[in-house]
Amino acid sequence: MAKNKISDILLKKMTIFRVMVILLILFVIPAFINYDFNKENRFVGAKISLPYLYAGDQIHYYVLVYSLLKDRDIDVRNNYHNSEYNLTYDLGYLFRGQYIGGQVGYFNFKTRDYKPFYEGRTAFETPDPGKDYGKIIIRPLGLPLFYYVLLLPFNFLPNPEPMVVFLTVFLTLIGIYFFFLTLNHLLKDEIISLFFTLLLGISSELWHYSKLFYPDVLQFFLLSLIIYLFIVKDNNLGVGFLFAVGIFARPTFIVLLPFFVLYRFFHQEEFPAFSDVWKNKRRLFNPSIIKKILFLLMPIAMIFFFQMYLNYYFFGNIFSNPNFMMFHFENILTGLWISFFQIDRGLFIFSPIMIFAILGLKSFYNKHKMDSIFIYATISCFVLFLSSTSVNKYFHDTYSIRYYVSIIPYFFIPIAFWYKEVTSNKEEFKKNKIWIYLFYIALIISILINFQAAIFHTLIWGGPPWQIISLLIENWSHFGIPPINLI
Repeated sequence: MAKNKISDILLKKMTIFRVMVILLILFVIPAFINYDFNKENRFVGAKISLPYLYAGDQIHYYVLVYSLLKDRDIDVRNNYHNSEYNLTYDLGYLFRGQYIGGQVGYFNFKTRDYKPFYEGRTAFETPDPGKDYGKIIIRPLGLPLFYYVLLLPFNFLPNPEPMVVFLTVFLTLIGIYFFFLTLNHLLKDEIISLFFTLLLGISSELWHYSKLFYPDVLQFFLLSLIIYLFIVKDNNLGVGFLFAVGIFARPTFIVLLPFFVLYRFFHQEEFPAFSDVWKNKRRLFNPSIIKKILFLLMPIAMIFFFQMYLNYYFFGNIFSNPNFMMFHFENILTGLWISFFQIDRGLFIFSPIMIFAILGLKSFYNKHKMDSIFIYATISCFVLFLSSTSVNKYFHDTYSIRYYVSIIPYFFIPIAFWYKEVTSNKEEFKKNKIWIYLFYIALIISILINFQAAIFHTLIWGGPPWQIISLLIENWSHFGIPPINLI
């Protein structure tokens, strides 16, 4: 093995507990660095305070959490009103006294009459039908309900908003921990597994999104547990329940499901290769495999029928849901370019280290053929689906592309296999010296980009990674620092 590898030097006496403590500190500290804006949404100052939520869908998810905790209902009409006129915390600290529209529809709970679409002051505005109508969130209910259950012990707090942020950090860390368990199981090298667990936390978009209240962060947590339970523990019922929660939080999560079913069919000792499928087709349907697949699909079927019931109850049709109107299909090649290389959104732009996953595909495949095919196929399907929709083209006022947050760890698995291979001995190290040095350069750049994203978070949404330079120059005095004379 090559001597003095950076992973060995940094983590010689490390354990997963110490790595997780380091990540906890690095994730929690930026949550206390916050920014204020005026009513025109212009930045006016920085401060140290308890964390709070910023603009975007976060607020509209949070208002339902608040309503469930404080009012014990899903009617958020009073919550929007109280926040705007009574300066309460129903929509969080930052939006007291402000009108921010609402991703809601009018609903009469007695007659079950629904008035679509957005309530906000836009072309979609529906005239207020009167006090007999409440307001319901038209976003998926999974995320608010999941947080509501976990935050019930903290219901005594007048403002649960900081606990929402802390819970998001905690779930992100749990997801990273299960990533380590999966990677260590596959790689069988604890030092390198620890190294890439740390890198996942500090060189990817996870550092930024660890404190933001979006379904994508919950899906990252769920998918990390799902992959671990599926590959390492063979726990199909647990995977099914977690999948159900993920689909309820965002229906596009179901795109990942087909490959889990196929994996169960083909990943058997009796089936060492795909070429044997026809010859051994009867074994595909042996009772043990069918039982595993049924355990996997039962919870998903339950949540599917529950969602159809909600659709019928609120919208009058089992297949009718306003969320289906939020995007449409676009040019997939354009979507792929935006996903990975667009200056203000691309994954490889905001975390250059992830491009090294291409070098690790063969290494991972050679060690774990079925597992690698399963992970590659699952993630590729997810990327192709999202790249073919409008979410990448129009939904861009975020840091990088948050819709891919859940699959970021699976770029790091092949990189870890490549890294282990090229640093296994002096000969391999010399042969790949240029690539290794490029890897460390990309790593340093990735850490710097995502460090500034963790610290300045919402200030850099919707732009390239380097926009923080101009922002600091233009707004230097807002940070409480004396102006700099550049002449």
